[in-house]
Amino acid sequence: MGDSDELAVLILSGWSDGPLPALEHSLRQRGLRCVRVPLPMPPCGVYWCANPFLLLLAGVVWLMIYALNEVTLEPAALYIMLIIAGALVAARLCVAGVVRFAEWHGAANARRLLARHRVALVVGFSWGGGIAHQLLASRAWRGPTLLLAPTTVAMARCALRAPQRLDDARLRVVLAS
Repeated sequence: MGDSDELAVLILSGWSDGPLPALEHSLRQRGLRCVRVPLPMPPCGVYWCANPFLLLLAGVVWLMIYALNEVTLEPAALYIMLIIAGALVAARLCVAGVVRFAEWHGAANARRLLARHRVALVVGFSWGGGIAHQLLASRAWRGPTLLLAPTTVAMARCALRAPQRLDDARLRVVLAS
């Protein structure tokens, strides 16, 4: 198995910890080990900056500025609008790539920890809930899961894909209003 034979709870946090510190305290009091998964979360922190789509996005911005400076053809307004429209489409596709890569990177980190620990429960909050949702959808994890205010729909929209549905009796989703 790996690091320990004791039962562990895999914790996937969001942009903030929200209710997780209180939940972790309660789980520890019950003898469970809480293991946090390092998650790249755009645009928070620097861990997500290891994303190759950021370089592509910077390239799109640079190319747009370069192209606008080089426009000498008539009618210039038409070419400027085409350059800006093309740059906006390319930038949107790059943002989708940033999100998809961050999701993949976070899920890969979680899969590594799932392999190293005897996990009894996965808890995901906010962005971490979206990553936990991905683990379930890909069947990388099939055990009990608690999703607290998961951002699955927002993540899917940013990544330009439809959110996946889960039908699992071992899943609990808690949403706040």
